[in-house]
Amino acid sequence: MKLCHNTTLLPIIDGKDLSLGSYRSNVFYINVNPSINRSSLLTIPLVLHEANPGHHFQNSYAFNRNLPRYRQNIFHTGFHTVPFSYPTYTAYIEGWALYAEYLGSEMGLYSTVYDKLGRLISEILRACRLVVDTGIHAFGWSREQGIEYIRNFTGSDQQQIENEVDMIITWPGRACAYKVGEMKIKQLRRRAKSILGSNFRLEDFHDVILRKGPVSLRILDDIVGEWIKDIVNANASNGIWTITYGCYALYANIIIIFFLS
Repeated sequence: MKLCHNTTLLPIIDGKDLSLGSYRSNVFYINVNPSINRSSLLTIPLVLHEANPGHHFQNSYAFNRNLPRYRQNIFHTGFHTVPFSYPTYTAYIEGWALYAEYLGSEMGLYSTVYDKLGRLISEILRACRLVVDTGIHAFGWSREQGIEYIRNFTGSDQQQIENEVDMIITWPGRACAYKVGEMKIKQLRRRAKSILGSNFRLEDFHDVILRKGPVSLRILDDIVGEWIKDIVNANASNGIWTITYGCYALYANIIIIFFLS
């Protein structure tokens, strides 16, 4: 099934893959293994996260820019080669994908109460992962404490919960990076809109976020800051030109009136 231009959705049955879905090599895979208890409520957030306007759009945007090859490919599979690999900038990559889930609300895609419930279920899981990530790696929580916390505050099944906690244990900071990245993009959007006012265009903001490919959040902040400054300076220059042109026009009219009189 085609999702969009050059994007394909493939149903897969993989007993080893416990994820609801994934995106790799321009293909969005959705796991339909009947032995894995998955709610269809999460389908819309999943598609927004993995396909458009999430990872596929993000990846396609970077690939079609004039960027070095290693920066065009957002996803790297050789995590075992760290530190002998390029940084993946998880906060940028996954932050955009969570932001894409949020954009679904603005796009009107959560049209029913069930769709909205799915959105909230996805949100509460992200929040719980933040707590468990910091709990395990900063406060000495055990695996069992992490599992119990997610079980108490989400409707996730036991197998999914254990999978989430095991990923948190083996990849410190990953769960935090997801949400921190989304929060940073939203913060930058609010800042740009506050400063630019009527000159703020959402499509231009998204272009600025995506055009450079994966970067650290600090560099992303600089990129957006420079974009805001350029627009402010351009509008200031246009304003001076308008005032100057208006003055010359007024002087010309006075001279014409003087000679005609």
